[in-house]
Amino acid sequence: MPFKNIVPVIACILAVNLYANDSNLCSAQKASKGTLDIISKMKNQPNKTGITNIWIINPLRFSESEKVLLATLQGLTSKQKEIIWINSGGMDNIFLNQFKDLGINTVEIDSVWELLPKYSSTVKGFMLYKSGNNSINAATSLCGPYSAVAIHESQKDKIESFGFKMLADVRNLTEKEVFEKNKKLFTKNLMAEQNWKKSMYLRDFLVANNAFVFWDPQNVNRSEYLSHLNPGSLIYGFGNDELEWVKGISKFQCAGIPSDWSLNLSIMSRLPVKIPNRPHKKLESSQKGQRLVCFVMSDGDNIQWLAGGFVNSPGFWASKHRGNFNMTWEIAPIFSELAPKVLEHYYLTATDNDDFVVGSSGLGYCFPSYLPDRKAFVKQTIPYMKKSKLSIVSILNADGDMSVSKEFLDQPDVFGVLYKDYEPYNKEQGKIYWHNGKPCVSYKYLLWENMKGASPAEVANAINNLPASAEIDPNSYALINVHAWSFNTIGGPMEAIKQTIDRLDEKTKVVTAQQFIEALTKNISKKN
Repeated sequence: MPFKNIVPVIACILAVNLYANDSNLCSAQKASKGTLDIISKMKNQPNKTGITNIWIINPLRFSESEKVLLATLQGLTSKQKEIIWINSGGMDNIFLNQFKDLGINTVEIDSVWELLPKYSSTVKGFMLYKSGNNSINAATSLCGPYSAVAIHESQKDKIESFGFKMLADVRNLTEKEVFEKNKKLFTKNLMAEQNWKKSMYLRDFLVANNAFVFWDPQNVNRSEYLSHLNPGSLIYGFGNDELEWVKGISKFQCAGIPSDWSLNLSIMSRLPVKIPNRPHKKLESSQKGQRLVCFVMSDGDNIQWLAGGFVNSPGFWASKHRGNFNMTWEIAPIFSELAPKVLEHYYLTATDNDDFVVGSSGLGYCFPSYLPDRKAFVKQTIPYMKKSKLSIVSILNADGDMSVSKEFLDQPDVFGVLYKDYEPYNKEQGKIYWHNGKPCVSYKYLLWENMKGASPAEVANAINNLPASAEIDPNSYALINVHAWSFNTIGGPMEAIKQTIDRLDEKTKVVTAQQFIEALTKNISKKN
């Protein structure tokens, strides 16, 4: 997805505790009926997390080398009673407030060095790295297996003054050397590709899972690393070239989890939750004389965004327009395992007009046409879909066709598939592929800044010229992909959608993805 690797933390710095009280939800964003009662009951629940104390960190107070130390220490201690939480606003702040609601003690920490003595029995030593090369990744990879923290060479004397010993000097070792010597120590179920310049992000999660991390923008050694993994493994972080990265990992029966700016992933699963049902709006009995359109926000596979600034960005979830029209959001089913509270938050604060579908292309981001075994990938995805209460899948594919949706459409738990090509997303121009009585629908239009035919006025004009016979004509249906990284100058993608809808004529009905697929199946399926 173009521009996926944009820094999510700049989307919004100020945090909003939407659970605090109803006044934090503007009139256009009121939660579904009964939701506020549920949120109220969640307060003062018994603490079942096993956590007694949380050390709160403001990352702006720390140097880059201290952030690396902090992240690796957080990963090592993520399963203990006393944990570290990096609060950068957005969803991080919402999580923190929920921890507080459970009665867990929280203390703000000004220095990572005051934390080290608290974990002297956990930290067995340190891995020494330097700036300007991939040795930070080499050090991070070894921290989990050896119960170590990563220390920059400038901090060597300081950490030794605390009594910690150097376990390895990796300053001049390559990632490949570390991998070849220690690969038996690394998990075979996940791996990460992470730019070594991203000092703090994702590293806690990798340490907590004994995961190998590398940065290989020229794809010199990536295939060798991936061959170490079990089929179906997940690759966290993100590559230098999106198209080639996703192709490469797909060929090894892997899928990507865009997370190279993620924080606190090692902790997020510790908040217990029973994921509620997502909103489900019923379809009107008749679509006669109508054309049906559905707007879908892209990039829902991007967990760092949905677990970060997305939640209180006025261009997205905090938009003043949300709730005023039917809207569909992609979301990552991996949250059901990694951070179920993220799903709970969005489902509970959704309006009746919000709907959710699986983000590209299932459990993780892959190109189905490059997977050696699509059936296995679908089988792997389905349990996460069910836990996430999702029934419609988004597929983003490259160098293939819509028939790659068959394996999903064969599943009784899959209601339909939304399909886009890598470039352009709407290459198939609204074509519908039917299999097993279910539709795989391609995107007809794009809302995408500075792209020909993709402005609000152009999209609205095109829609108004479609047939208006949804009860009999498949050409009366249109999916619109909303590019998540566009329209910042006018207030974000939600403003672009609002401007498009304002231009639609009275024959056009904006529906959710669930309603869209339901209408297609009811009205058109038997004719194909």
